[in-house]
Amino acid sequence: MFDRNRFSLVCLIGLVAAGLTALPAVAQEETDLVTDQMIEQAMERSFEGEVTVTGSLIPRADLTALSPVTVMEVPAELTYSGIVRIEDLITQMPQAFAGQNSTIANGATGTATVSLRNLGSNRTLVLINGRRMPPGGVAGGGYAPDLNAVPSALVKRVDVLTGGASTVYGSDAMAGVVNFVLDTDFEGVRGGVQYGGYYHDNNNNFAQSINADRDFDYPTGYDFDGEMLSGNIAVGGKFADGKGHASAYVGYRKLEELTKSGRDYLNCAVWATDDGPICGGSSTTPWGTFQLYNADGTYGGAYMVEGDQFVPRPGTAVFNYAPFNHIQRPDEQYNAGGFANYEVNEHFDFYIEVMYMNNYTDAQIAPSGNFYRVNQINCDNPMLSQQQYDLVCAGAGYADDEYSEVYIGRRNIEGGARYNALGHTNSRIVAGVRGDISDNWSYDFYYLHGQTDETDSYINDLNNERMANALDVIEDPDTGEWVCRSGGADGCVPWNIFQEGGVTQEAADYITYVGVLYGKTAIDVFNLTFTSDWENYGIALPGASEGVQAAFGLSYREEEFFNRPDQAYADGLLSGQGGATEQIEGSYNVSEAFVELLIPIVQDARGAQDLSLELGYRYSDYSTSGGVSTYKGQLSYAPTESWRFRGGYNRAIRAANIRELFRPQGYNLGGSSDICAGPNPSATEAQCANTGVLPGQYGNILSNPANQYNTLEGGNPFLEPEVADTITAGIVWTPQNIRGLSVTLDYYDIDITDTIGSLGADDIIQVCANTGDPALCDLIHRDSIGTLWVTQDGFTETSNQNIGDLYAEGVDLNVNYLLGLGDSGYLAFDLMGTYVIKDTYSDPLIEYDCVGYFGYQCGLGSAEWQHRLRTTWETAFRLNLSLAWRYIDGMTNDDGSPDPALSNPANQEFWAINGIDKIDAYNYFDLAASYTLRNGVKFTIGVNNLFDEEPPLAPDHADDLNIYRVWDGYGRYIFGSIQFNF
Repeated sequence: MFDRNRFSLVCLIGLVAAGLTALPAVAQEETDLVTDQMIEQAMERSFEGEVTVTGSLIPRADLTALSPVTVMEVPAELTYSGIVRIEDLITQMPQAFAGQNSTIANGATGTATVSLRNLGSNRTLVLINGRRMPPGGVAGGGYAPDLNAVPSALVKRVDVLTGGASTVYGSDAMAGVVNFVLDTDFEGVRGGVQYGGYYHDNNNNFAQSINADRDFDYPTGYDFDGEMLSGNIAVGGKFADGKGHASAYVGYRKLEELTKSGRDYLNCAVWATDDGPICGGSSTTPWGTFQLYNADGTYGGAYMVEGDQFVPRPGTAVFNYAPFNHIQRPDEQYNAGGFANYEVNEHFDFYIEVMYMNNYTDAQIAPSGNFYRVNQINCDNPMLSQQQYDLVCAGAGYADDEYSEVYIGRRNIEGGARYNALGHTNSRIVAGVRGDISDNWSYDFYYLHGQTDETDSYINDLNNERMANALDVIEDPDTGEWVCRSGGADGCVPWNIFQEGGVTQEAADYITYVGVLYGKTAIDVFNLTFTSDWENYGIALPGASEGVQAAFGLSYREEEFFNRPDQAYADGLLSGQGGATEQIEGSYNVSEAFVELLIPIVQDARGAQDLSLELGYRYSDYSTSGGVSTYKGQLSYAPTESWRFRGGYNRAIRAANIRELFRPQGYNLGGSSDICAGPNPSATEAQCANTGVLPGQYGNILSNPANQYNTLEGGNPFLEPEVADTITAGIVWTPQNIRGLSVTLDYYDIDITDTIGSLGADDIIQVCANTGDPALCDLIHRDSIGTLWVTQDGFTETSNQNIGDLYAEGVDLNVNYLLGLGDSGYLAFDLMGTYVIKDTYSDPLIEYDCVGYFGYQCGLGSAEWQHRLRTTWETAFRLNLSLAWRYIDGMTNDDGSPDPALSNPANQEFWAINGIDKIDAYNYFDLAASYTLRNGVKFTIGVNNLFDEEPPLAPDHADDLNIYRVWDGYGRYIFGSIQFNF
């Protein structure tokens, strides 16, 4: 619910704080010349005088632009924050949420993506100098542009545009636009080296106690880890008597790995229980979990191995997989590029941009295993002891020439951790020519080619066919040796998992396998834009001092995508994968025409310093879905030079990408729960019967300890574009009597319909259970023992459809102020804050709002208020001190919501017992100091997360939600850097 009192308070705080800063305005008149010059220089590189084209084809200063654009000045932010990865820079902005990033291990694509307003990375358009970045990769969520390709050393600023912008940029600009503006015109030499790492005190008594209860090893005390090293150099200058300019850069970074074993609060997967949180783990263990079934189909019990005997397996006998998993992947990256332009005359200015990035990272998780994939044991198997034979075969009703049905969870601890070696080579070339046609007309024509080549090697996984061969063992009648029934032509070695210490290195090597995938994405763009100022033609409204300005043009874009999985991937042979990885190949193209008008209505009049209207239209013809129109209308009114009011409407679209269109159907792990699993299902027997549970199975269906359930997913070549309608309204205050102050307050309302996605497996099951709707219940397929995960016969059907709606509503507050301190320099205040009013998801099955909530439905959710305030003291004696305050509002578990689509009051008490009924508000403080020598060399040291705050401990959520993508997950970060600029 929209809390008007709280919203009013937030706005009041921002405006009053800005207003109070007017008090020293008189004192500024006494500021000495040095300080005055410092403020003037800061204003020049800050909000005043900065021209941006983000959100419009017609350039206008950001504070007078009709579109709400938040600007981050990057060089200072990189210096004071010690940030090495661009992804971390973007998530400092409260409008941005992390998509794929370096914290992800299981399911990593090796890329870094951004999601504005939590509306999805595929709905956020990412640009460099106003032009598209290529798709980032071929794996899953990695299709969105990869931020790793952005050269951080040359980024001058980041513009974040709120809401739709398809009339300007075409498809994908639905949640907004992130535009990296590079400093390609500098002259001289610049560069630097930075080193840092995490210095955390493992002193979480609660986390250590629950680890100790399970006899798990855990870290204690201080440690310095997760080191990061980066360096870059760039050169630039003019040539040909100033007609040309060229610049080039080279960069390098190396990140050391950090696993959950390095943090006591992440050292184990935390389970919620009726008695409070405990350390949990996987039932796929090094000693094996054996679920026996009798010949008549009845359940025969669960066992594990001790010596060469089966003993009943207690529920507490789990494998702690967490310590193996990366929370910071090791990473090595090289990038290089160059920019040049040569102006032949005013009509022909040729330019070129060349960018290259090569990135390699490993995503490590726990050792692989037989995750209940191979589930039969031959009864003449000599690896079985007599006691095991009696339980598995004779006592279960199987004859010696038959195979017993045994569901096996056995971890390949002998083979070590598995990891995904991910490599990306990203290239982007822009070549164009621009110039003036006449005094009133100019043009810009460019060709852009972007390409990403990806290699994906999944190492140390297990081969299902080889495991089956290595378990189907007989005694050689001639030698008496144990041999594989398959004959060992492929090197088969018996895999003796029925005896402690029985697995040989040869057997582990035989079943271990590598899957390899290669893929490529590419984009080609031809774009021609004409701009004109019609003032000289006399085309201006009577009350305006400026003429109408126009931009129009044509664009053609083509995208292609393919992946090439090897046989192991394509046939689904790898036990650690959700299913087969299908080959995908496809392309589409779009031809577009666009026009934009900026119409000054009244200017330089009493009570109307400026009243301007901006109109835009784009027609896009897609080879896949046909023609579609997008349009916008925006109005800006400045009664005085101090105040400006702006608002507008945008219609935007997102055409389906190639993965969504052409991905073949296949199995994946898309479900997170089965309400009919476990000894005490949360659904009734009648409800579970709706979902396909047979008589006698209720209460006897195995639940998946990892909360992963099979889905059958796939693409759809008949998808229509998504549609977004954005309404914005804002106020800009730049008081003329308070030098250096600007305040912007912008409201946004983004409504996205026909979203491309699939009905969630969990939602399908829940609604089927409640209603018995055959259209939904027919999508649920249970295997012979009633599960949705043990075999691939158990799954929920999902596929891409235009089925959902997303709605985001909120307010952005930005305050910038430079306060003179006389001979002591000045203080620079930079506040970016976002108040979220609504974050709503709906589809034909369900609708809910996640503002202020986290949990199984809402995932990471949306904090109501989030901000970053940086205060920097720039002294007159070349010493700068900077303090940043990052704030994330508290949230409640979604089971505690009054919304029946989210809530489960019975669970809320359970979460309270486990301490996860809410997450408190978090405050992080970052401190940095820099000193600049007279020769331009700057030394910086800093500490982020000064007080070593730990992220919230979220049982049953930490792995699913990846909480350390929002909250600092590693502890205190210490860094130092040397930069030079000559």
